[in-house]
Amino acid sequence: MAADNSDNNGQTDERIVLETRLSEVIRAARDEQSVSHADAAAELRLEVHIVEAIERADFAALGAPVFIKGHLRAYEKLLGLAEDQLVELYEQLEPVSNDPGLHVPKQEQVKSSNLAQMGLLVIAVVAVFGLALVMWPGEDEPAIPLEQPSAKAPAATNSVDADPVATESPSIESSAVVDEPVADPAGSPPVEHVVTLQFSDDCWTEVSDSRGRLLVGQRSAGTVETITGVPPFKLLLGNAKAVAVTLDGKAYAIPASSLRGETARFTINPDG
Repeated sequence: MAADNSDNNGQTDERIVLETRLSEVIRAARDEQSVSHADAAAELRLEVHIVEAIERADFAALGAPVFIKGHLRAYEKLLGLAEDQLVELYEQLEPVSNDPGLHVPKQEQVKSSNLAQMGLLVIAVVAVFGLALVMWPGEDEPAIPLEQPSAKAPAATNSVDADPVATESPSIESSAVVDEPVADPAGSPPVEHVVTLQFSDDCWTEVSDSRGRLLVGQRSAGTVETITGVPPFKLLLGNAKAVAVTLDGKAYAIPASSLRGETARFTINPDG
């Protein structure tokens, strides 16, 4: 027990050192550049309390790690710090996977597994209950055995009028259902559309169409991305206010209902 407490205390002391280091780096850079919390919030397009939380190394309210790193890189650029200086300190504080996607918490995976097991159990119980109903005799009925010979066998016939096809049992091949995609009667290829993204500031971006992911990663100010694909398009923008969207050359307004703070997640389907 003493060894465990020693390990925990060691980890706590190391975290405090890293948090203090990150806070000191930001504070010293702000003082050198004469940048206040309000100035930083306006430049980064964040709320003041978010900027203050970053300086305290309090990342709990900043969302997924990919968004936190985006904020830190933008802050580095604003304060004139070395590239990834703050990001490296954050990664020592909060080790995460290199996967840029949004991960499902382990707890949710456990819940999904439990639900699947419960579903299988319910199916098994229903199957046993149904079999019991079939096997159990009624008040005036004898029990039905699993294999009961047919009371009447079909009589053989040599009549020329008999239909040999009708008397045959359907083969497995003739009754099988083949799961194949339905061809387009017109034979025309799918219609492609063009989505253009113009970035006025750094922004994490993910774009996919009906065939898969087309774009993923951090985009910097001044970047223009032209994406051709088959709708519907699904977009995730970490800094939505910094992105101008056009569809087939026409301006597209990001739906207000898709905004969650600075982040927007929405679908574009020009075909309805």
